[in-house]
Amino acid sequence: MESRIKELIIGYDLCDDYVQMSCYNQKSKDIDTIYYVGEKMMDRIPTVLCRLYDSGAWLYGYEAWRAINEKRGAKVTHFVRDVEEEPTVDVDGDTYSKTELMQIYIEESLKLITKYYPHWKVGFLTVTVKHLNREMVQAIKGIAGHLGVEADRIAVQNHVSSYEH
Repeated sequence: MESRIKELIIGYDLCDDYVQMSCYNQKSKDIDTIYYVGEKMMDRIPTVLCRLYDSGAWLYGYEAWRAINEKRGAKVTHFVRDVEEEPTVDVDGDTYSKTELMQIYIEESLKLITKYYPHWKVGFLTVTVKHLNREMVQAIKGIAGHLGVEADRIAVQNHVSSYEH
């Protein structure tokens, strides 16, 4: 059985309250929505992190909410907005940059793609945000670079621009 790495074209809608991901399916020539599969299939993943008290490990999305509700970790929200005005967030006494938190979230959430495409890498990544400014673009491009995405394989745009294409 041949295992070929697929270069995926990924759309990543990064909002302050949720994230949606999609990939271009080369076989069907259509867009696949990436779903969180848990008790239900959800196409919107909450933009929330939880740092567990016992281990310091990070959870994101629905697992984060579950741990927060069970009082097993510190809740982290609103790390996508106002990156330029409020660049840091306090997490249970420790200070993190919003860029660090976005990196943790994006890196973990992109792992969902593996359920659809077990052998993949980013061919092109388009990240859409509500408010686009220089700081946000730099943060996202830095995160993408950390994830191994080359600078010419990423685009950052606002929501309005995403409807123009």
